[in-house]
Amino acid sequence: MKKSLIMPGILAASILSFSCLGSLANAAPPLKKALPPIPLIEPARYDVISGEELQKMMKHGPRPVIVDVREPELFLKGRVPGSINIPYEGARKRLLKELDPKEHIVFVCHGGDMGDELGEFLVKNHYKHVYNLKRGIRGWDGPLERGR
Repeated sequence: MKKSLIMPGILAASILSFSCLGSLANAAPPLKKALPPIPLIEPARYDVISGEELQKMMKHGPRPVIVDVREPELFLKGRVPGSINIPYEGARKRLLKELDPKEHIVFVCHGGDMGDELGEFLVKNHYKHVYNLKRGIRGWDGPLERGR
């Protein structure tokens, strides 16, 4: 009696196995060639440049817009020649209004940190040519412009 119950069970299992294999045979064929890799998109970024690199840029072009983000009193005491003053406090509101995204923009600050922050800000707002002077005004060894 036990044999008669086992045989129908084996038969049913065999039929199910073959029917599953049959449905796999009708499945989509495997891909013959691998899909191309998805290109990695590099995040936009700004560049940190030395005082010497800024001098070369000023001399040979493209002529940058040099934005000194220090306080007005320090700007008047000594700055990179031709720079404009947009103090760090309130700079975010002014930068997007006053600076052209097509220009080459160089930030100058006390020591570099504020320029890094504002450089990231402009890049996130689709500015392409953004630089920060390494070490800020301390990294500038060229002539200084004073006064108004």
